[in-house]
Amino acid sequence: FATDRAFPVLDAMRKRCLCFNDDIQGTGSVVLAGFLNGMKAQGTELAASRVIFFGAGSAACGVAMQLVQLFASEKMSKEEACTHIYMFDQ
Repeated sequence: FATDRAFPVLDAMRKRCLCFNDDIQGTGSVVLAGFLNGMKAQGTELAASRVIFFGAGSAACGVAMQLVQLFASEKMSKEEACTHIYMFDQ
């Protein structure tokens, strides 16, 4: 689906059945795993990280949403978590 339809379709369908959007959730989970292992390997705390996305398609938005959830699980507010993420798109 195009980015402008991907999130509404996922939201609508998840109320009716178990569903998974590979661009939003699949890419997000793979990138999140790499991000966590990279941070661990270099010994960097999550609070010290900044993430920049070049493009704001459904995959990048999915990754960003999962990163916000990760930061929030580490006792960071969602508002503060969002200050660690930058998205550039034309």
